[in-house]
Amino acid sequence: MSTVSVMVEDWQYDCCGEAFAVGDTVTWRLHDAAWWVELFADDAPSGLLTQEHHSGVPDHPPTTTGVVRRIRQVAFRTRQEDRVIHRIPGTATFLETDSPTTHSMEGRHAGWLVDLEISPPE
Repeated sequence: MSTVSVMVEDWQYDCCGEAFAVGDTVTWRLHDAAWWVELFADDAPSGLLTQEHHSGVPDHPPTTTGVVRRIRQVAFRTRQEDRVIHRIPGTATFLETDSPTTHSMEGRHAGWLVDLEISPPE
């Protein structure tokens, strides 16, 4: 077994995500999370992936099944330019939770960082 870190974006979950909690088995499409790594800066987990429900994922990756072992709500400080709100890199804050609920945190909610335990391919 190995554990991967997966960013579940709030808008993806709100749109069409299925409820999950620590201990649940989930099946997700995972892909590279390079832009999240830049946002997390020094707090970026090694090998960070993101979960995707929508089109636009290169090569439509196969699904990955695993067990949710940890969930952290993620928020970032923001700045506004004109009418656009930008997350400020390196300002992530984390709050442990058992399911993807939104608790009051400093900063703008971004989603949940999930530790997903997966079995190696056979």
